[in-house]
Amino acid sequence: MCSSDLSPELATNFTSEFEEMFVQHKFGATSPRNTTWPTLTVSGIDLENYFAPEDGVEKAVVAKLAEAQQQIAFMAFVFTSEPIAEIMGKRLAAGATVRGVVEKRSAGSNYSRHKYLNERGADIYIDGNPNTMHHKVIVVDGELVMTGSYNFSASAEEKNDENLIMIHSPEIAAIFLEEIDRVIAAGTRVN
Repeated sequence: MCSSDLSPELATNFTSEFEEMFVQHKFGATSPRNTTWPTLTVSGIDLENYFAPEDGVEKAVVAKLAEAQQQIAFMAFVFTSEPIAEIMGKRLAAGATVRGVVEKRSAGSNYSRHKYLNERGADIYIDGNPNTMHHKVIVVDGELVMTGSYNFSASAEEKNDENLIMIHSPEIAAIFLEEIDRVIAAGTRVN
C-alpha cells in the first residue's frame, strides 16, 4: 500500500510543495501560500498541514500552545523561537507543566530558549545521545502532536522550506510522549 492510498490529499499537499521547489524553483519567501488541504482526516485522525514560511507556522504553533491546560512536552534539535518560548512560559505561569529536551549542540547557542524556560520552572534536559538528536516535536495535553521538519527557530519560520503536521490523536500523542520520556531519561537535567 502506498502512503498516497491512505491520504491522497496529504500526498497532494507535499507533491505541490515539492514541485514549487524543484520544478518552479520557488524557495523560502518566494514559495506561494497554496496548501490545497490545510486540514484533513486520515484514517479517522484529524490533521493540520503547514508549510513554512508561507503558512505562518509559528503563529499556528503559538495558538495551539496557548490552549494548553495541563502539559507541554517537547524535543527540539533547535529551539530559538522567542514567541514559542514565551507562550510556554505563560502556560507555566498559568499552572501547566512544561518539560523538554534540547540537542546538546543547539543548547550551547546563546540564542537557545531552553534557559529561559528553565528559569521559569520548566523541566529541561540536554540530550545525552552521543550523536545528534534531530527530533522536532511538541505534545500538548497528551492529545495534540506537532511535528515535522520545522525547527523552533526564526530561520525555519522566515527563510527555510519546512513542514509541520499537527496530529489530533491521544493514541499517537502517547507514542510521542514515550519517546520524549526515553530521550529525557538519557539526558542531563538543566539546573
